[in-house]
Amino acid sequence: MKNNGILTLIKSRRSIRKYSEGDIPLKIIDQILDAGRWAPSGLNNQPWKFFVINDTDTKNNLAAFTAYGRILRQCNACIAVFYDLPRGYDRDKDAMAIGACV
Repeated sequence: MKNNGILTLIKSRRSIRKYSEGDIPLKIIDQILDAGRWAPSGLNNQPWKFFVINDTDTKNNLAAFTAYGRILRQCNACIAVFYDLPRGYDRDKDAMAIGACV
């Protein structure tokens, strides 16, 4: 099996829970969203919608609904990913596609 860097990339993935100060450039957010759009989905239906949240009040309100609210309150921007039901064709397969997207 040829190692083209993918295995190294997968093994070096980390979850970050301490964030830098300052705004995230729109170009970086667009690149993240574009990466999500390339995720595999059945029939290429891409059954997701993105919502970028960088408003402090909105993040705080959303944080109240999760045990991980501290992370939401501290981040500069949050990308919410929603199931776009009309674009779906099989709930289980669509959920797996959304998982791949995230």
